[in-house]
Amino acid sequence: MGGTPSPIPRDVPSIVTGNRDPGGTVSQRIIADVQDEIHLYMPTSAPLTALTAMLRKKRETTQYAFDWLEKDEFPRTVELAGAETSATTTLDVKTGQGDRVAANFILRNRRTGEQVLVTSVATDALTVVRAIGDTTGQDMLAGDQLDFLRAVYKDGATIGTLKSIKEDRQYNYTEIIRTPFGFTGRQMNTDLYGGKDPLTEKKWHGIEHAKSIELAFLFGKRHTRTPDTIQSMTGGVEYFVKTNIWDLNSQKPTERAFVEYLEFAMKYGRGGSNERGGDATKYLFCSRRWLTEIEFWAKDRIQYRNVDKRVGLKVGQYDTSHGTVMLVMDPILTDAYADYAFLLDLNHVRYAYHQGRDTKLLDNRQDPSLDGEQLEYMTDFGAQIELEAAHGVMKGLPI
Repeated sequence: MGGTPSPIPRDVPSIVTGNRDPGGTVSQRIIADVQDEIHLYMPTSAPLTALTAMLRKKRETTQYAFDWLEKDEFPRTVELAGAETSATTTLDVKTGQGDRVAANFILRNRRTGEQVLVTSVATDALTVVRAIGDTTGQDMLAGDQLDFLRAVYKDGATIGTLKSIKEDRQYNYTEIIRTPFGFTGRQMNTDLYGGKDPLTEKKWHGIEHAKSIELAFLFGKRHTRTPDTIQSMTGGVEYFVKTNIWDLNSQKPTERAFVEYLEFAMKYGRGGSNERGGDATKYLFCSRRWLTEIEFWAKDRIQYRNVDKRVGLKVGQYDTSHGTVMLVMDPILTDAYADYAFLLDLNHVRYAYHQGRDTKLLDNRQDPSLDGEQLEYMTDFGAQIELEAAHGVMKGLPI
């Protein structure tokens, strides 16, 4: 049989000497004073996506690959392939440029001012009448630029050679962006400060999902691959804009340099100075660092106004002789992207989505046996960046 029973000694309780205070109170007994709200670092994170949808109707596509057509200006300049004397009546232009010229074209030498009349074209050799309006011609140099001014016909002439520009097909892909999250059944049922976890996480993941769309809009590269099914990626602003690039290479910009950049970056598009003159308006999506530089130049000349109070979107108006630049601080352009700014004509930027697959919050994505719930935000989205010369990219700002 067993021996004599003997109780195990109990631990000695903690002794409080003197007045009781919170520091001596067991932590589980203290009712925490926690504000019933979770503060988010970046609640408004996608101004490009928001403004694009606000100013131009979204495009619904029926395929993951979608197209649009563009038509460029007629190229009105040719370049001499070699030097020519003042009496030469056959001018050779660079290979392939003869196709830009036809009989009856008046060309003007940009350097000398001499004008010539083209009488015939054989590949890249132009037969011309020299010194139109002058007594003698002038020597021409290799590389001289000859600008097409107009076509002048003889009385009773036939219509002559027809010239036009072929439309250019542009395309992009939509991409499937997914932001999944989930909870155990117990977590969904637990009371927490700041609200139950599903409510706060839906808001937080929605913001993170919007940031993913904004980053694709700006920095995405068009690509497809087929490991088993199609995985497509959309091209963004940086991918499409090839012309108006200003790389500062870590050199501090000046206001003069910025305005000189606007000379050509504000030129094209429905919001450009070619079409609207002094009423040209484009949007500069930029980092806080770029805004600091611009505000230092402009000081009190920038006027700020709210564009959309629902998302707290405010823009600044910076007027120049080349048009108005609307300054938009994009929170995405922080840290690694603080040297970037994007000058966009929003008449030619469009948010596209695969039909029925714009941003949705999808619930009950879990396996049926899971004790809990899994959800996801999903967007099948693509960027339509039209007329790349209507936009600009600035980068390399010293940080």
